Amino acid sequence: MNNFEDLGQIEAYNKAKQILNEMYETDQGKKFIHHLIYAFSSGVVTHIAIASKSVFDCISKSKLNTVYDNYKNIKNADLKVYLKTIASTNNETEKLEAIKAMEVILKDEIAANPKTRLAMKSTLTNKVLGSDEYQALLDFTADQRKKGNDTIKSMTKYMEYQKGNKPKTKNKKKSKKEVLSRTSIGANDELRAKLMSLVKS
Repeated sequence: MNNFEDLGQIEAYNKAKQILNEMYETDQGKKFIHHLIYAFSSGVVTHIAIASKSVFDCISKSKLNTVYDNYKNIKNADLKVYLKTIASTNNETEKLEAIKAMEVILKDEIAANPKTRLAMKSTLTNKVLGSDEYQALLDFTADQRKKGNDTIKSMTKYMEYQKGNKPKTKNKKKSKKEVLSRTSIGANDELRAKLMSLVKS
């Protein structure tokens, strides 16, 4: 039986940051971290409303909380509908819309009844992160970009491209050739293939 730690917010953040740096020194660790960066940057990230069993963070291996302790504590009728939809539908578009709508309600609940060490998940992985470990992952990613990590820079560049977050540039007139090259389907496919090769490598 696994014994997971109870960590405070700062302790969890610091532990996760240390583990991320240590794991990134190994090939297997890099692959795992690249997967987390991809999943929690490209997927829809939400808090976990409830869980039928204990939830723990995949980096720090510490215990996490869900927004609600049990189903009986959920009073919002819309949230119950979204949870049922997510669990039952095979329509991915319908499920994604329900997930996004659910997160809006969960954020309101967290604002009204603050709770620490909340569990978070992404639509692109079954791995779970605590809110503090999630922040550690974001900061680790930013640090690696600043250090010139070409792999992570390429990954995040594609993610930003997909989300339409184009880097700010000085106002200058672009040539027709440059505009076409940036919006071509071929360029998009090339970026996608490069990202997937990095995640799977």
